[in-house]
Amino acid sequence: MPECAMINNADADPDRSLREIYETLCMTGVDVFEVPLRRDFLNGGFHQHEVNGRFDVEKMILEMPEMLVCSRTMRRPVSVGKSELHVRATLWRFGERLWAKCDGDEIVVFADSLARARQEAAMLAEKFSLPPEDKDVSSFFILSIRHRELHCEPVKVVRPFVIDRDDMALHYGHDFPAWEDGLVAKMNRHRSGVTLLRGDPGTGKTTFIRHLISRLNATHCFYYLPASLSQCLGSPGTVDFWSRQNSRADGRRNVVIIEDAESLLEQRDEMNRSRLEDFLNVSDGLMSEFLRLQVVATINCPVEKLDPAITRAGRLVAYRSFSRMDRTRAQALATAKGLHIPEQENYSIAEIYAGKPVDLAEFQSKKLGFAA
Repeated sequence: MPECAMINNADADPDRSLREIYETLCMTGVDVFEVPLRRDFLNGGFHQHEVNGRFDVEKMILEMPEMLVCSRTMRRPVSVGKSELHVRATLWRFGERLWAKCDGDEIVVFADSLARARQEAAMLAEKFSLPPEDKDVSSFFILSIRHRELHCEPVKVVRPFVIDRDDMALHYGHDFPAWEDGLVAKMNRHRSGVTLLRGDPGTGKTTFIRHLISRLNATHCFYYLPASLSQCLGSPGTVDFWSRQNSRADGRRNVVIIEDAESLLEQRDEMNRSRLEDFLNVSDGLMSEFLRLQVVATINCPVEKLDPAITRAGRLVAYRSFSRMDRTRAQALATAKGLHIPEQENYSIAEIYAGKPVDLAEFQSKKLGFAA
């Protein structure tokens, strides 16, 4: 049964308790946050109109406190000893059968007529809109699931991390700057596809991704997706989310970053079959035509362990192996950076900057606790 029909039938008995109404709404998948709104429309349909952009929710709260019905807020640390109040969502009642939701990135108005919904949304957007984001300020988004929906939390990169060509060659090899130029050209040309970065821990994959975010900030929107949530990348429930993100992107391309993705990308079995097939469809299937997502995935395992469909021509945009350095290359980097490295056969970038690795055997040989 359609959601609206279930909601409208929920009030057949006017004496039903609020709990019964609440349970009916939850069965339809309605967020608890919207229960007051939905109750106002139980005996009739509603019209919904969305406006995307950047909106000053704090100003809305200051100017219209009496109309604020529900809110979700959190304290988000900014620096040592300081924090700021972050408004995740607000619900407003402007009159009988006239409501709005706002989370700072969109205003959604619910009304008893389409004309009324559009008019109220336009008024709110005009009054509380913020100027466009400064594309010179690097940022990315962390994806998460909240209330059964995909959400993104913006994270500003306080210090842009761009590696110059000399440093890039020093850290990743003399051919790396040319490879990166080719990657950037492909990411500017393709709307979907997969870039694989393979290497042992500490070989610089994440550092390079930080550089890529800063370099392509003006042309690409980056989203970090934990590998544990990869199943939501191509699920039907995320279509609305990516549609909204595409409308806000202002011509920028969307890039999803998945670190340590081998559990998702290894050859199909009963454990990962469904997730992998969704991933393949997003990266180069019919769904990719709509979602327009590029994926940058890091792996630690050999590429031969991946499902062959990942590396087929047309889906794989670029591939790079980040290897450990031999003694000669490591010493050149250490000398350039004024570092001292211990004697060993090969090095990761992390080991060069961290110095002598912790000797676990030393700790294991010592007695623990209060033993004499």
